[in-house]
Amino acid sequence: MKSKNLNYFRGKVCSIFTNPTNRNFKDENPKTYLEQNIMYFVAVVDEIDEYGIFVTQIQNGLKSYFFLNNLIGICEEQVLDPSDEKDAKVINAVKEKDKEIREMMSKYESNETQGFLNIDQLAALTKS
Repeated sequence: MKSKNLNYFRGKVCSIFTNPTNRNFKDENPKTYLEQNIMYFVAVVDEIDEYGIFVTQIQNGLKSYFFLNNLIGICEEQVLDPSDEKDAKVINAVKEKDKEIREMMSKYESNETQGFLNIDQLAALTKS
């Protein structure tokens, strides 16, 4: 039985939290692990019925359906408008921070690690 409160989320961008799935996104492609989670689990809620939630993924327009018995939570996300000056500042700040983090982490990757972090280099950081 679906909750009447779920109708609040219809038409909104939301994060969907589910029970663990048998698909391991991290093992599929560790370099895009976070992007995979975002693609599948952040979406616009299209429909809600007694069995689940039907959504459209925001990055690619693909559809997903989550059964209510596997749903742990759903939360509305803040949507930023790049044409709004205040929102544009937030977007640029997030992009800059992301760039800094990616540059910082890239020095711990090497051809030998094939996209994984070099544990020896990370361990050396804890000793300094």
